[in-house]
Amino acid sequence: MKQYPVVLIAAAIGIILSALFLSGGLAVNPQINADPAVDHFSKSEMPLDIKSSFTDREKGFEALGSNYLYVDENFIDDENHCEFCILAEYKPGTIGKATYGFRSNSPVDLSNATTLTFLARGENGGEIITVYAVGKKDTKASPNSNLPEDSHGLRSVVFSYEKELTLTKEWIEYEVSLADFDLAEVTHPFAFAMESGNEGETQLAYLDLIYLDNNKSKYAMRLN
Repeated sequence: MKQYPVVLIAAAIGIILSALFLSGGLAVNPQINADPAVDHFSKSEMPLDIKSSFTDREKGFEALGSNYLYVDENFIDDENHCEFCILAEYKPGTIGKATYGFRSNSPVDLSNATTLTFLARGENGGEIITVYAVGKKDTKASPNSNLPEDSHGLRSVVFSYEKELTLTKEWIEYEVSLADFDLAEVTHPFAFAMESGNEGETQLAYLDLIYLDNNKSKYAMRLN
C-alpha cells in the first residue's frame, strides 16, 4: 500500500474543514465574540455617571454644525474646584439657543434609577440654561418633523422633564426625582441648552457629576 506523508494528510484535512466552514456546513456560534448590547443598568451600577456611560452626543439649534457652542468635557480649573468637569461656552447667533445632549444609540432601561443629580454654576452668575431628562426617540414622528425644534432642537426626541435654571457663580447641586417617569427605552438621559444673554454676550456655564442614582442626595436643591 502506498504511504502518504503526515504533512500531506494534515494539509488535506485542513482544506476540507475550511471548505465546510465557508459553505456553512460547519456550525459556528456567531455570538461567541459578540459584545452583548447594554440595555439595562442594575442597582449595583448606581450611581451611574452619565458622561462616561453614554458616550454618544447629539446637538441642536446653534450647536449643530457650527462654532457657536464649544464644549470641553474634561475641563480643569483648580481655582473653581473644577476637575474634569464640563465647560460650555456659547457665543450666540441669530437663533439664540444651543443644545447639547448625551445619547445612547440603543434604548436602555433605567428603571432602577430614582434620581438624577448634577452640579452647575455660571461664570458670572445670571446665565440661563435649560436641562432636559429622560428623553426617548419618538418612533411615530416623521423624520422630517420640525416639532422638536420648538423646544430643544433634538429631532424626534421627546423628554419627560424640562426645567429652566438661572445659574449663580457658586456650585449648586440639583436633583430631579424620576419616580413618576417611564424609564424604559431611554435614549437621551440628559441634555442641556444654553440661551443668549444680555446683548448677545458670550455665556459660560459649568456642569459636573451628572449622575443617575437610587438614593436621594442630602444637599441637593430639589427641582420637582
